[in-house]
Amino acid sequence: MPLATALSIRLLPLSRNTKRKSTKFVNEVEELRDDAERLVKNRNFRRLWSAQILSQIAQNLLNFALIIRVFDLAQGTKLANIAVALVILAFGIPSIFFAAAAGVYIDHW
Repeated sequence: MPLATALSIRLLPLSRNTKRKSTKFVNEVEELRDDAERLVKNRNFRRLWSAQILSQIAQNLLNFALIIRVFDLAQGTKLANIAVALVILAFGIPSIFFAAAAGVYIDHW
């Protein structure tokens, strides 16, 4: 049997299954798109997302300003880089521990 014939025989059943799967996938994507459109149209959802975005921007600006301030204050010393690293760790480590504990607490309740 030639190679082209063997490949076409093997691919024929796959193409039928793929068509069924692709229509199922398209239907699922359309349902997700409809759900997303309903969420975006919800006023409270938009307000929550806007507040979260503004909060994240403010938090990151504060972190950046503190890092710059600490670097400026410690610029003449040998420990300027270490001081900046400690500021970064001071914000990062508590969020890691509290986020893990809060996730367990929230999932439990």
